[in-house]
Amino acid sequence: MQRIAISFRKNKLADLYENTARIRANLSLALQLHGKESQRLSKLQSWLEAPNAADNHLHSRQKHYASTGEWFLNGNDFIKWLKTPNSFLWVHGAPGCGKSVLFSTAVEYIKSSQVNGDQDVGLAFFYFDFKDSSKQSALGMLCALLLQLSDQVHVDDFAKDLGQLNYTSKSGTTPLDVDDPIACLHRVAQRFPKIYILLDALDECPHHKERETVLAFIATVRQWGLPALHILVTSHDVIDIRGSLNPQEGQDVTMKNPNVDKDMANYVYHQLTTNPNLEQWKDNHVEIQAALIERAQGVFLYVASQLQQPLKEAQILRDLDTVLEDLPLDMHETYERLLRGVGMTNTENVRRIMTLLCYSNRPLTGREVCHALAVDLRNPARLDLEKGLLTERKLRKICGSLIEITQTKIITPFKTPAAKIAIVNIAHSLVQQYLESDAIRRHEVAAFAIDRVSANRELAQICLVYLKSALSDETTGQRDEKFPFAPFAAMEWFHYYAACQNKDSDLKDLAFDLFHDGKGGCFSAWVDLNDVDTAWGTFAISEQVMHHRGPPIYYASLLGLDDIAERIVATDCDINAQGGRYGNALRVASLKGHTAVVQVLLKYQADVNIQSGECGTALLAASLTGHKDVVDVLLSHNADVNIQSGDYGTALQAASCKGHKEVVQALLKSEADINAQGGRYGNALRVASLYGHKEVMQLLLEHGAQISPNGLSQELQTASIRGDEKRVDELLNLGQQISNDHVQIAIDSALLYASLICHENAVKLLLKKGANVNARGGNLGNPLYCASLTQREMLGQAAYQFLREGMEGFAVKTLTAGNARAASLMSPILHEEGSIRRLFEIMTAMFVDDLSTNGSPQGDALLNLALENSEKVVEILLANGADVNARGGKYSNALQAASHIGNEKAVKILLAKGADVNAKGGFHGSALKAALAGGHKRVEQI
Repeated sequence: MQRIAISFRKNKLADLYENTARIRANLSLALQLHGKESQRLSKLQSWLEAPNAADNHLHSRQKHYASTGEWFLNGNDFIKWLKTPNSFLWVHGAPGCGKSVLFSTAVEYIKSSQVNGDQDVGLAFFYFDFKDSSKQSALGMLCALLLQLSDQVHVDDFAKDLGQLNYTSKSGTTPLDVDDPIACLHRVAQRFPKIYILLDALDECPHHKERETVLAFIATVRQWGLPALHILVTSHDVIDIRGSLNPQEGQDVTMKNPNVDKDMANYVYHQLTTNPNLEQWKDNHVEIQAALIERAQGVFLYVASQLQQPLKEAQILRDLDTVLEDLPLDMHETYERLLRGVGMTNTENVRRIMTLLCYSNRPLTGREVCHALAVDLRNPARLDLEKGLLTERKLRKICGSLIEITQTKIITPFKTPAAKIAIVNIAHSLVQQYLESDAIRRHEVAAFAIDRVSANRELAQICLVYLKSALSDETTGQRDEKFPFAPFAAMEWFHYYAACQNKDSDLKDLAFDLFHDGKGGCFSAWVDLNDVDTAWGTFAISEQVMHHRGPPIYYASLLGLDDIAERIVATDCDINAQGGRYGNALRVASLKGHTAVVQVLLKYQADVNIQSGECGTALLAASLTGHKDVVDVLLSHNADVNIQSGDYGTALQAASCKGHKEVVQALLKSEADINAQGGRYGNALRVASLYGHKEVMQLLLEHGAQISPNGLSQELQTASIRGDEKRVDELLNLGQQISNDHVQIAIDSALLYASLICHENAVKLLLKKGANVNARGGNLGNPLYCASLTQREMLGQAAYQFLREGMEGFAVKTLTAGNARAASLMSPILHEEGSIRRLFEIMTAMFVDDLSTNGSPQGDALLNLALENSEKVVEILLANGADVNARGGKYSNALQAASHIGNEKAVKILLAKGADVNAKGGFHGSALKAALAGGHKRVEQI
C-alpha cells in the first residue's frame, strides 16, 4: 500500500512538474509574444499608410458647442439606426450647413459607448476632405477604416485578416486594388458583435472614378447583410450620390429643418454672450438671431461668417441696424464683399495664396505659404526672400475669413516636447467654388478668379524656381530651416508640370535643370531631398536598391515626363543604363503605364527585352499593371512574350494573376506559351484560378490551358482551408473538364494536407465533396496518419514536401491558415525574413524530428496547439470510415505516429477504434517503442 501511495505521489509530482514546465514554457512564449505584438501591430499599421482621420475629427469637434446636434442624437432616425441590424442612414444638406460637426457628434456618441463599458462595439470613421488629396480616394478611406479597427481587435486576428493583402498587394510593383481591402474589411467586420462605420462628406471625394468607387463600396457593404453592421454617411444632396445610395423611408435625414435653425439660434446666443468682440450686442440677440437665421436658409457657415466680420465691426446700435438691414444674400455675396475689402496692393498676393491653398495636394503650413509667396515670377523668375517674404500674422490679416489657420502638434525627435505649427486652409470648399465660378468673373473682383489650368503652370513654376534656389544654396545643413517650402516643391512640382498645357521654353528649362548635374543642374541634390523612386510604394527598400540610384533618364521615365526624357536621350545618354528600384528606364515607364515615354525610349533604341530589377522585362511589368497600350507598343517592337523572370514567371502569368483579360488576349495573340511553367504560381491558369479571375480562366481554357492534379490540389487546399465551398465546387467543375481521375487525385491530396495541418473544417468540407478517407500519400501515409502527428512534426514534413514540389508561396499560406495562433507564431518569422525559402530553413531547423522542443518556446506552443486540434480531426476521419490500421509514412501507422509524439488523447481514440497495438514496422518498430523513445510514460502505460 505504501509503495502504491509513493507511486501515486510520484505520478502526481510528475504530472505537476510536467504541467508546471508547460505553463512556464507558455508563459515565456507569452512574454516574448507580448513584446512583439505592439511592434507587429505597429508594422501592420505603418504598412497600411492610412491618412489620419483624427485630425479632421478634432477640427470638427472644435466647432462644436454644448447641445449642438442633440436633436439628431435623440431623434427616431438615429436611434433606429443604432439598434436596427444591418442599418443605413444618410444625412444630407447644403454646403456649410454643419454636417461635419453633426457627424463628429455621432462619432463621439458611439465612442462614449465604448468608454462606458461596451467593449464589443467596433467603430471606424473617415472624413473626405477637399483640402487633402490623401483623403479623397476610396483606397485612403479603406486603409483608414482598417487602421482604426486594428486597435480594436487582437493583433493575431488582424494579421490574419490582413494577411491576404500582404501576400498579394502593396508589393511596390502593383497598386493595391480596392477589392482586396474591401474583402479584408469584410473579414474584420465579422469579428464584432456590433460595428459602426461612418463616412463624412462623400461630395468632397472627386467626381467620376473615385466617387463612383466609394459609392460602389457603400453598396457592397450594404449587400453584405451583416446584422452587426451599421453605416452612416453625410454629403450634399446631389444626383449621383442620391441615385447610388437610393435611401428608403427612414434612411435619410435632411439638414434643412427647424432643429438646425434652433442650433443656429443657440450658436448665435452663445457667441454674443461669450465672445468679447460681440458681447455688447447680447441684449439684441433676438433680432440678430431672427435676421441671420432668415437669411442663412439653413447654412451654418453663413451665420458664422457674419458674426466673424460685419457684426464684429459694428460699434454703435445704428451700425448694428445697418448691418442687419444690409446682410449679404448668400455666401457668394459674402465672399465678394470680403474680396472687395482687399486693397489693390494685396490683390495679387491674395490671389496667389488662394491658388496655393486650393490646388495644393496637401495642407500647407504658414511658413510654406509665405515662402511660396516670395517667388517672384516676373522675368527673370527668382526667389526673393529679402523683399517678398510675408509673415504669418500678415497672412491672416490680408486674407481675413477666407482662410482658416489652425495650430497642429507635430512629433519631434529625442522625446522633446511636441512642436506646434500653423496649418493654413481655405475656410470652406465654398470659397474655392466661388473663386472658380463664372459669377466672380462678372464682378469687380474678377482679378481674384482662379482655375486649374492656369494654376498648374503657375505652381509648377513656383516649385521649380524655389527648388532650384534652395538646392543651389551652399548652406545645406540649414536647408530645412532656411527653405521650408523645398520638401513640398521637390515632391509636387512634377505633378503640376505634367498637367501643364503648352509648356514654354522657360518652364522646360527649369525642369530640365533637375535632370543633370552639369552647369546649372541639381539632379543629385533633388534626389537626395526627395527620391521619388524609393518614396513610392510601401515595402522596405533593399540596401542594394538604396545605393544603386537610377540615372536621370530613369527618373524622367518614372515620372512620365516624355519631353524631358527625349531631351535627355538626345544627348550622350546610356538608354539601357541599370539602376533604380525597377531596373531601367524602359521597365519603369512600362510599369507605370507611361506610353509616350515608352515610345520615346524605343525610338532611341532601348533594348525591349532587357531584364533586371523586380519586374522582369518591360513587357512583364506592363502586363502586371494592366497597361494594354504599353503592351501593344512593346509587342509591336518585338518584345519576347515568353521570357521567364521574377516571381511571376512570364508576362502571361503576371496578367493572369491580376485578371487583366485584354492584356491576356493580346499576349495569346502574340503566341504566348499558355502552359509555360515557372515563377511563384506555376502557370497562368493556376494563378488565375487562385485569385478567382473567372473570365481569364475561361479564356485560357479556350486556348488550350491545362491543369495538373497537383495544381488542382493546391487550389482545393487553399479553398477548403478558407471554408470556401463555392470555390471548391468551381474547382471540381474545372477539373472535370479535363479528367475525373484528375479530380479524385487532387481532392484526395488536398485531404492529406488538410489532415496534416489538423484543419477540422477543411477536412469536413473535402470529405463532403468526395475525398477518399483512406487515400495514400507516399511519405505522408494517409489522412488518419497525418492527423495523428503534431504541429511540430507536420511543419517539418510539410516543409520538405512543399519545397520538393516547388510550392513555396502556397506552403506559407497553407501552414499559417489552419490555426490563428499558429499563424501568429509563424508570422513574425515570415515578415522579418525577406525570403520564403529562408523561412522554410528556419521552420525545418525548428520543427524537424531530431530537434527537441526544449529551448524552443514556439515549438512547445505549436506542439500544444496540435494536441488540441489533432484528436478532433482523428475522430472526424474515423467517423467517415478511415482504416485505423492503414500503413504508410515514416511511422508506419497512425498509432505509432501518435505514440511517438505523446498525443495521449489521439492514442486513446485510436485504440478504442481497434488500432493494432502490436503492429510492426515504421521508424520505431512499434507503437510501444515509439512511446519509449519519446519518453512518453503515460502513453507507454496506456
